[in-house]
Amino acid sequence: MAKMQFRFGLASAFVLAMTIGCNSGNGPLAITGVVTGSDGQPLASENSQVIFEPVSPGTHSTTATLESDGAFAMTPDDEGRGGVLPGRYKVVVQVFKDYRDLTLISAKKYADAATTPLEATVDASHTSFDFKIE
Repeated sequence: MAKMQFRFGLASAFVLAMTIGCNSGNGPLAITGVVTGSDGQPLASENSQVIFEPVSPGTHSTTATLESDGAFAMTPDDEGRGGVLPGRYKVVVQVFKDYRDLTLISAKKYADAATTPLEATVDASHTSFDFKIE
């Protein structure tokens, strides 16, 4: 009986340690935001996206589709895929005419990580970002 209680206690301690470790803020975070034009109106089309490109190597970029109201969300799934890892990012916004015509209708400088002036620092306290572009 004492051996069984020890195993249960050990298993409980392991589960607690894993839960604390998994929620330490080092994993992907759910990010939300809105992209508007200089007039304050939502900026979106049938085929538009926001891309968080990491400034430092060692992490990956994350892409989200802009909804008709200019909103976007990058949310991790149950297996930890998706979302955005904590860190600094260049934010790329690409708004195309429609899904058949990939003519860029947003300013070209926002369409590439090398030229976009938009940046975001993601951490547990900073998960919502609003961007206004020309």
